[in-house]
Amino acid sequence: MAGRSFAPIGVDAVIRPMSASSGLRARPADAQPRQRPKRLAGVPAPAVVPNHVRHCHAGTGARDWWIYTWRIDNPEDRIRVPYSCNSWRCAACAPHEAAVLFRRLTDACKPLDPKGFVFLVLTLDQRGYYDKDTSGWRKFRDVKEAYRELGKQSQSFLYRVRRWMKRNGMRVLTNEWFAVVEAHRSGWPHMNLVIYSPELAEYLERQQKEQLGKGATEREAILLRGELRDAAVGAGWGRQSTAERARSREALAGYVTKLAGFSDATAGEVAKITQAPTAAPPKFRRLRSGKGFLPARQGTAEGWTGALIRRQVLNDGFTAVLPLHNCSPEHEANVTRTCYLEERIWQDEQIKLYRQRARVARYGENAVLGDLVQVWHGDKLQPNEPLVGCDTS
Repeated sequence: MAGRSFAPIGVDAVIRPMSASSGLRARPADAQPRQRPKRLAGVPAPAVVPNHVRHCHAGTGARDWWIYTWRIDNPEDRIRVPYSCNSWRCAACAPHEAAVLFRRLTDACKPLDPKGFVFLVLTLDQRGYYDKDTSGWRKFRDVKEAYRELGKQSQSFLYRVRRWMKRNGMRVLTNEWFAVVEAHRSGWPHMNLVIYSPELAEYLERQQKEQLGKGATEREAILLRGELRDAAVGAGWGRQSTAERARSREALAGYVTKLAGFSDATAGEVAKITQAPTAAPPKFRRLRSGKGFLPARQGTAEGWTGALIRRQVLNDGFTAVLPLHNCSPEHEANVTRTCYLEERIWQDEQIKLYRQRARVARYGENAVLGDLVQVWHGDKLQPNEPLVGCDTS
């Protein structure tokens, strides 16, 4: 039909009661399906590649962004390395980011009792419906809008859970939680939320045993029910959201491994059908956590500083080398000298590529250009030996 578009039915499809004239009995709104809804194949959302990922040397081979580092007390000796984005969107940097994320999650969870953790999977209807307000169901315009709503929906859900805990005499959740956003193959996101609440974990375990005793399946037993389901739906999440208690330290380790990105190391349906949310808009935060719960990433070594600079061809055809960030007054002179040095290196590379163009055509640019990691003393290239106390890996 012209002017109309249809999207694939997702796991949280809205079930509307039939009219009385049909003669059929309407399904109760709170009824749970006996079988998981069939997941129909859809058109995957296009991947979004931010600008900094396009300039990653490890992922794309780009040579236009460079990082210079030097000791604060000895700015004459500078180390030059190609830029790496360290993004989960980059195929080359994703394994390293997964290892960093795994370490941060395990360090945060290690001192706590693993049986006090609760695993929640908060899903969206892949058709884009959610019960946002009393005006009824409305539809997301696109996947981008769904991603933009995730932060508000997660905070709203945590706020409602804290109120529910307070009403039921439980210890109110503080900062002991983290969440990782993943995407189905269709591109629609869902959120894996892990919170530490031993009382909530015991409550969910009792509820799950009760449902299994009534003949429910494993899947039906972990679906959110009652006020918790109302909290999820009221915050914008779907009715197929689940929650269960961590059974052991091994189960917690396996779940953290999956969230970190090592999906090949775990089994199960969730690991098979999920992937990194590559359709998310730029600057999207895949990892969220309570303030201070996760240890901070390792920063710049003490006593060192540096600059990220880029090569740029201006509209008039001239070239320029500029820093990509603001410089503090005490380091501005060193950053300016670094830009002059990179501009000279760029000009020398262009001359070398022209003079050896036959070799470049046969073996590529890397066969002609210099080493990727270089040590400079002033404006002189030094033997490629890292300075003492600096990790250039």
